Amino acid sequence: MRKFNVYRDDDGLYKAVKKGWCWPAFFFGSVWALFSGLWLAAFLLLPIDFVFSIAGNRSNGAFDPYDRYDETTQLILLAIYSIPLAIRVLLGTFGNTWRARKIRKLGFSHLGIVKADGKEHAISICKANTNIGAQSAYSDRPTRPPNQMNAAPKDESTLLEETKIYSAASDEVPSYIVDSLLLIVAALIGIAACLSVVGLLPAGILLFGLIASLKSANLYYLKAVTRLVSGFGWAAMVISAAVGMMFLPGAMGSLANGSSTTAFGSHFPHGVSLAAFWFSGLSFAMICALRYLWLNPLLRQFQSIRKFVFGIRVPDVPRRPKVQKIMSRDGLQPYSVADEIAKWKALHDQGVIDDDEYRQARRRLLNPT
Repeated sequence: MRKFNVYRDDDGLYKAVKKGWCWPAFFFGSVWALFSGLWLAAFLLLPIDFVFSIAGNRSNGAFDPYDRYDETTQLILLAIYSIPLAIRVLLGTFGNTWRARKIRKLGFSHLGIVKADGKEHAISICKANTNIGAQSAYSDRPTRPPNQMNAAPKDESTLLEETKIYSAASDEVPSYIVDSLLLIVAALIGIAACLSVVGLLPAGILLFGLIASLKSANLYYLKAVTRLVSGFGWAAMVISAAVGMMFLPGAMGSLANGSSTTAFGSHFPHGVSLAAFWFSGLSFAMICALRYLWLNPLLRQFQSIRKFVFGIRVPDVPRRPKVQKIMSRDGLQPYSVADEIAKWKALHDQGVIDDDEYRQARRRLLNPT
């Protein structure tokens, strides 16, 4: 028996994803990511697999032209082949987690965790609404025994004391202080990047997206420009890593003779491979900084920053539908009493509410007056 996360969309389509290790991701790598809809992982791993396959085929002749397979050659080959193996292990470990996140982004809601023999078995169990695991979408509210339905709630002072104790134990450092420090580090990196022509353009794009998001109260511009700059970073990392891997076998093979690096019929100094790997590592560091030093702190503190910058001059006013759409009833959302009753029925079937609460809710929906 294995554990599966079961998801369902509004059209009644079910999907199940196994928890834990993913063998297809480990064996098939980028091909599995491509067929699983993980487009970013697929397009990043496909060139990496191609580059390392070329490096593995060329490394034997460069390091050991006489096929002696000495200790140095074996260590170099082990280092080259261990990198794609580490990527496969990473895919096997987090593959199911990434696929589950992709499914939730497609509009599926998490129903619960089911123990079953396979995906179809897990979906059938979830459809029958039996043997659902403890982690359910409605398990945030615990079921109360009948003799505790009218139990008196905790005193307000007791709840405040418990909240203070929990806050003191878990939130010793406020989150806004940590985010402020991260943003300061990101600003310093951005200022240093602006000193060069290469870093001036992405820094300007990021600043433009931040200003547009703050003025419009819409996080879309901030996320879009961050994804754009990160995409350029991924492309630079993959291309520079490919260049470094193409020239690495010739560079390592010619170190003993002290000659220049030879690859694909061209002569380059030994520093070309090293510079390519250095630029690849710098690109990866930039991608991580964009994610953890820039985007995540801004998303968490967006409203606070906006209030600090604009005050009350730019209030959050939601867009209203046009009068013509309202008059033509295009801007109105249909209300279905049957859908609401079905939601309360699902809560009742899960044991979250009792019979009296379900009947009262149903009566209020059918007779609102």
